[in-house]
Amino acid sequence: MARSKSPWPSLRATVVSLLGSGRLPLLSLSLILVVVVYFQIVAVSRLGPKVQPFEGFGTLGEKEAQRVVQEKKTEARKLPSSIGCPDSPRDVPADVIFSARQWLKPWSSDIQDHPEKRFTERTMDEFFAWLEQQGFGVARIRVTNGMLSKPVMVKGREREDSTYLQRVARWYLLFDTLQRTRGLPSYLDLVVSTAITPLLPLSVPSLSRPPLFGYFAHEGFLDVPLPSFELYGRLRKWRKNVVLAHPWISRNPKVFWRGPPEGSGKGGEKEHWKNHPSAAMVRLGRKIPEAVDARFEDCRPVGCSEELWRKVYRNELTTETNVSYSDYLRHRFVVATDTSSLESRFSYLLSTMAVVLKPKSLTKEYFEEFLVPFVHFVPLEAQGGDWEERIKELQANVVRVSEISREATIAFEEHVVNDKWLDYAWALVSAYALLQQTEQD
Repeated sequence: MARSKSPWPSLRATVVSLLGSGRLPLLSLSLILVVVVYFQIVAVSRLGPKVQPFEGFGTLGEKEAQRVVQEKKTEARKLPSSIGCPDSPRDVPADVIFSARQWLKPWSSDIQDHPEKRFTERTMDEFFAWLEQQGFGVARIRVTNGMLSKPVMVKGREREDSTYLQRVARWYLLFDTLQRTRGLPSYLDLVVSTAITPLLPLSVPSLSRPPLFGYFAHEGFLDVPLPSFELYGRLRKWRKNVVLAHPWISRNPKVFWRGPPEGSGKGGEKEHWKNHPSAAMVRLGRKIPEAVDARFEDCRPVGCSEELWRKVYRNELTTETNVSYSDYLRHRFVVATDTSSLESRFSYLLSTMAVVLKPKSLTKEYFEEFLVPFVHFVPLEAQGGDWEERIKELQANVVRVSEISREATIAFEEHVVNDKWLDYAWALVSAYALLQQTEQD
């Protein structure tokens, strides 16, 4: 960068010349000195940037990151008046309500133009029957005259999926908690998914049906992310003082990862474990163990692929069984690989105040709408192309990277913990209720 030439020498010479000639009144001396100092400050400020960019951190500099954050806050104030949420007894922030509405926009925009397309009881009957016919694990949640009913479940599903009843119970717990703490609409009829994987592809037939609520949003799918006790219930016990007892700067500088040897995609992925980011992280840990501590959790014959089990059995690959929350608190860097394990999920890792490295993923949790790359987390390529270089860069820039830990924790407290995730869930189901048509309507 070319540096601006300072005007200080020429100004100083001019002032000295005037004083020497006696043509300058003494009263004007102070004014001239003020002007000289001003120009000097301007000159120094132009010699280079005040804040050095974090080299290698992409094109998103600090000013750009601040602009993105401000744009999101500004956009949140532009709330449409025709389809919205009732007033919240807890004063839910406008940006939370705005984000919740955005997920429903494919349906709300259509209903605004065609009110006759609002979801009726018959619409929901047909939708649930179709999902049941497809063999999907779903449950129907209903509120009538302000009373929450027992969930309607797929008959016999528990024989095919041992987790089905437990997940339905946790979904029901969410709505029961919302009713007791925030209040639910007098009429509500929606369907939730008990599958980690997406069910409704982005297509015209899917848009003609009501939305399906699930754990995550998925690229190329219409499933609407609704925070649940399945993922966020454990975070209700989060205690900041426990985490603060492990200052970020005094932690182990290694990147830490533990998780199952499979992904969270469509069935059969355990046989393709090598293609998942978790496997790439384990390989990197074996390549640079001085910088990365990454291992699979215990692998059993039923839970992982036969090939991987043979590697573990022959001691070609080391696994670990006893991993606790304190292990994450002892490390500066952790990795969100979005496996079926809660410990490798974004929300869980943000609770540790560690800097989260996040390989590119097709899934998204609801709160990611409020986060900015390189400000709240560090994005990575999906399959490890830039990982080694990026990790070494992070470990060499301790002061700058510590700011990411601080900003991420602020966002985590603002949008996730202290039951903020329940505020978001309330805003989402309240907005959805306005897309329905009751008998009274």
